[in-house]
Amino acid sequence: MSTKAEREYLGRVASLGCVLCRRMGYGPTPAEVHHRRTGTGAGKRSAYDQVAPLCPEHHRGNAGIHGMGR
Repeated sequence: MSTKAEREYLGRVASLGCVLCRRMGYGPTPAEVHHRRTGTGAGKRSAYDQVAPLCPEHHRGNAGIHGMGR
C-alpha cells in the first residue's frame, strides 16, 4: 500500500509525459508510471521513486517495455 505522499509523487511523475515520446520529438504525451524491475526480484516492483513516465504504447504496447518482453 502506498502513502498519500507516494501517490502524489507518482502523479507528478506521470504528469511529465512520456520520456520516450519527448526524446523522439513527439512532445509531451499522456503517461503512466513504469516501475523499474532490475534488482527487485521476481514479481516485485521497485521503490516508488524508481519510476519513469511512459505512454501506454511505450509501456504496455507491442513496442513497449512490457510488450517486448525482458
